[in-house]
Amino acid sequence: MAAVYEELYAKHGYHANLNLSQGQPVAAWIGHNLKEQVAERGVLDVGCSHGRGVQVLWEHGVKAAGVDLSSTAVEMARSARMGRPGVQCAVAEESCFQSAPATQLPFPDAAFDAIMSTDVLEHLLLHEVRPMAAEVHPTADRTQKNS
Repeated sequence: MAAVYEELYAKHGYHANLNLSQGQPVAAWIGHNLKEQVAERGVLDVGCSHGRGVQVLWEHGVKAAGVDLSSTAVEMARSARMGRPGVQCAVAEESCFQSAPATQLPFPDAAFDAIMSTDVLEHLLLHEVRPMAAEVHPTADRTQKNS
């Protein structure tokens, strides 16, 4: 699947409008309603695309970072978002945006106070849904097995 999204971003202008993101309303809601609950370790945006959702979190004073399957999307996020005033990366700034599949996040469990993900689930293959759920909520898979 990574090759598909690489082609879409690199050759077909996928998510070319850097000011538009499905994650904006979610990020704004988090910034308005959960700022205190996510103050320590911040928020990870899984499927961050060009990073607009992460930037909205920063605008609300929330530490945040993002991952996306597409390395082109991650480069777009880095070039469009980093180095601006208000950057509050939830991890080391050089790794604020990383390329990774939603099924294998490059962070230890409980590295963030919250994880947001918008416009991602429908892009997964059926066999990737449970591994993604286990990545964003490590006890989810164990809970399902015990039910």
